[in-house]
Amino acid sequence: MTYSQNVAIELEKMNVFYKSIANPIKVVVQNYPCEKLILKSKYGIISQADDSCHYFYRTDSCNAYNEKIYVGVELEDKVKWLDTLEYRLKKIPDPFVSVANISTCGIIDRNRLWVAGGLVANIENFDIDVAFRVLQYSVVIYRNDSVIFKADNVIGNRFSTELISEIKKAMTNDRYLFDDVIIETFDKCSPKLSGPEIKIK
Repeated sequence: MTYSQNVAIELEKMNVFYKSIANPIKVVVQNYPCEKLILKSKYGIISQADDSCHYFYRTDSCNAYNEKIYVGVELEDKVKWLDTLEYRLKKIPDPFVSVANISTCGIIDRNRLWVAGGLVANIENFDIDVAFRVLQYSVVIYRNDSVIFKADNVIGNRFSTELISEIKKAMTNDRYLFDDVIIETFDKCSPKLSGPEIKIK
């Protein structure tokens, strides 16, 4: 919550604005009804939510690191600007890539791996709901330190038919290494992320 003499702005989920997503905010001005409020920002766009006191802020600016929110009220045929409040702007953190809820290393049976069916990308401990789409990945299967299967640039997040076939005949101590995962992000940047290493028990 940010206060000034007359204005209170509450970022409902975080204490910063995250780029390229809709950040929910609530604005209250002492002695003025919400429907009279006017909001502007330096780099982003502010849109009204379902009720008059709630808004969404969004910016796709790559180079901005701080934002100014200008708050005013509509008085007859003019706007009276009351205050300017500043916030930090941050890039959304890169997500973790997981298979069967394993994001680093883990040991599971082959049936659980088969049921998982694919890769998932999400951010842990992040209050704003953000969904990422896995565009492609690579996978290598090791048995006794020898490569028995390799697939590069598999399109989408689902296990390929060939990979499913390998999983069904997996043996104890086989290792599945998922890597070079490309995700679709909100700022259109697609970094390659590391996936989990899974060992068959």
